[in-house]
Amino acid sequence: FKYFDSLIKTNIQRLFSARGIKTINEFKFSHYKKGGIPLFRVLDKDGIIQNKQLENSIPTGYPLEALKKMIELNIYERVMTEAQKRGRINFFITSSGEEATTIGCAAALNQDDWIFTQYREAGAYLWRGFSTEQMTNQIMGNIEDPTKGRQMPMHFGDSTLRIFMNSSLIATQMPQAVGCAFSFKFQNLNAIVAAFLGDGASSEGDSQVSYNMAQTLKCPVLFLCRNNQYALSTPSSKQFDLDGPADNAMGHGMTVARVDGCDFYAVYIAVKNARNYCIENKLPVFLEFSLYRHGDHSSSDDSASYRDQKNVEKMRKLYNPIERLT
Repeated sequence: FKYFDSLIKTNIQRLFSARGIKTINEFKFSHYKKGGIPLFRVLDKDGIIQNKQLENSIPTGYPLEALKKMIELNIYERVMTEAQKRGRINFFITSSGEEATTIGCAAALNQDDWIFTQYREAGAYLWRGFSTEQMTNQIMGNIEDPTKGRQMPMHFGDSTLRIFMNSSLIATQMPQAVGCAFSFKFQNLNAIVAAFLGDGASSEGDSQVSYNMAQTLKCPVLFLCRNNQYALSTPSSKQFDLDGPADNAMGHGMTVARVDGCDFYAVYIAVKNARNYCIENKLPVFLEFSLYRHGDHSSSDDSASYRDQKNVEKMRKLYNPIERLT
């Protein structure tokens, strides 16, 4: 028994020393520190660049092209929202207020990178070349719809653009994205997998499993979390007692950052840096984009039942990515 006792002690010492864990001889609690992750921002509320050194971090023409895509998406969503109200389509989801995040992320990724979406990333599709006509075909379920009406509206996908088809089930794309990134690792590809999710999805079990898998298996996956403050009708304050989803991901040992999701410049720079980190270190990164959902969760929702509309109008002005970039 002395031999086994000695063996156990030796293995425990090796385990903790290998992980770099400090040992203490007095019991103490470890506490989470709020406010530990700052918010990265380049453009102030008036659209003025705060750090001139970052002005040339984005390719010439990208801000203007991004603005065009944002406006195109905004107009398209207004038209389709009205069409849904008139009964011409049966379901629709908008992304108003989140255009800078979805378009900025897609702009910063390489064309060889694969994207896994949730259901509010129409901007990423637009940037990659998926047209509003293709979106309409899928929403209408007409003869030009690749799924021939077998998928719910707003459930896009295009393998030629390296975008996987999304699912209605929240966070199911997360473990799939990690698995895809794991295969990239074995193939030694110079590409990453980008997985979009919302703050609501970050509370799902699939997300926690994915964080752990990605960090433990050292997968080149970039988690792009749109924290629009509401998981359908549940505000972020009632989802977690943290500053945001990034704190949760950090608990899995992941490298994280918090970004102003209404700032195209900040989004682009953050994603470009995160992508490079994934490639160079063969590790995952989690980015949380702080923004505000302007509209209802979907056409099946009436957010007036749980949000003060005066406050919504105020927040729309404060968190308007199109005006910020104009």
